[in-house]
Amino acid sequence: MVHSAKSVGGLNAGIALLNLFNLQVALDTLRSLPEESKEYRKAWEDLGVSFLWTLSAIGATAESAAKYVLTQGEGRTLLLSNLSSAIRDSHNTSNSLVTKRLISGCILGTVTGSLASGMDAYRDFSASFDPSNSLLMQTLLLIRGAAFASQSFSYSWILYRLTVLGTPISLLHAGFVSTIIFWSSLVILVIFVLIYWLTKTPIEKWIFNGYWGSSHYKRAI
Repeated sequence: MVHSAKSVGGLNAGIALLNLFNLQVALDTLRSLPEESKEYRKAWEDLGVSFLWTLSAIGATAESAAKYVLTQGEGRTLLLSNLSSAIRDSHNTSNSLVTKRLISGCILGTVTGSLASGMDAYRDFSASFDPSNSLLMQTLLLIRGAAFASQSFSYSWILYRLTVLGTPISLLHAGFVSTIIFWSSLVILVIFVLIYWLTKTPIEKWIFNGYWGSSHYKRAI
């Protein structure tokens, strides 16, 4: 059972399925909104980010599955090579297709992951300056934005190590990069739950921004 799961990408395969579900939800939301509504543009942004996250998860799944296949045979030595050496040496082995799939998955996952997390960071930082949000909400958005920014840096660093520094494939995710991605993901998850519970309904936002509300940006009576 464990070997079967690893052969199709392991945990990354499950994450890819969740992202596909989220992408479908974003698409359904976009279709349900009138084009002239202000929520329509945000729905397009949500769809774009969801699409990038889905591609990133698919890339990570392909990379994990290819790594597992290579570790089961003679191809394990290719994991100790850098990008150029792995491509060159794989031409003389039966693992050529698997190696190319691994490299393609890594590049797809890191490029789209960096873009997706960067866009999420930008949106959270922008929303943190929205006067209609409470101080607590602004703080949470800033923290989550910083977590997304750290993920964007991590994905970019992995890509840089692969394409420029010539780091061995097996060591691309080693060190502080994996630690940053793990803890930032945990922070993002916790803050997502908190924001879900703290998000105001339209009537609550109206009261918050009203004359007697606690917002610094108050409407006149």
